[in-house]
Amino acid sequence: KVFSGTLELSHNLNNGPYIQVGSLSNQYTASSIKPELIAKWSDKWVTKAHIEHHFISDKNQKKQMDLSTLYGISTGTPWIWLGLGAEKLSYSKRSDIYWSPSEFYSFGPRVELAAPIVGAFTVITGLNANRLYDKDSKSWGRGYYFSGRLQYGNRNDLNISTELIRIESIQNGKTWDSNQFGLNISVPF
Repeated sequence: KVFSGTLELSHNLNNGPYIQVGSLSNQYTASSIKPELIAKWSDKWVTKAHIEHHFISDKNQKKQMDLSTLYGISTGTPWIWLGLGAEKLSYSKRSDIYWSPSEFYSFGPRVELAAPIVGAFTVITGLNANRLYDKDSKSWGRGYYFSGRLQYGNRNDLNISTELIRIESIQNGKTWDSNQFGLNISVPF
C-alpha cells in the first residue's frame, strides 16, 4: 500500500502560541481540521503532507502546511529517519494578542527517532533545523523545532505519553522561544 492518510477534527481551547490572560471563559477556542497524506514509496522512502486549518473564535483563521520527505536509516527497532522538510504558516488577519504572520516559511533538515528504553516505555523524538522567512518583516532567520515524548504502551494500541515541544527562532537579532508540555492519551478505533 503506497498511500495512507488520517483526518483529525477537533474543537477545543486554542493551543500553541496563543498567550491569553483572564479566566477560562475568556480563552479563545478553535475548530480544526487536520488531514495528513502519507506516501510510502518503498521500505526506505516516505513523503508526508500535513495540513492544519484552524477556525479561531476571534474570527481569525490559521493555516499550516508541512511537507517532508524522509529516508529510513533504520526502519525497525530503533526507528531512525532523516530527510528534508518545508512548512508554510499563515493567518487570515493579524492579531495584537498573539503572533499571527500573514506568511511565514521554514525549511531544512529533519530527523525522527523512536526507540524502546525499558519494558513498555518508548522514547520518541524529532528535530527540525530550519532556515526561516517572515514575509511581514521581510526578514530571514534560523531556528529549530524539537519534540520529545515518553510513551507507555504500543503506538497501535491504547497508550499514554508525556511530551515536550521546544521551539526557538532568531530573526533580526532577537530570540523567540516557546515551551509546551502535554499529556496525551491515544485510543485507536
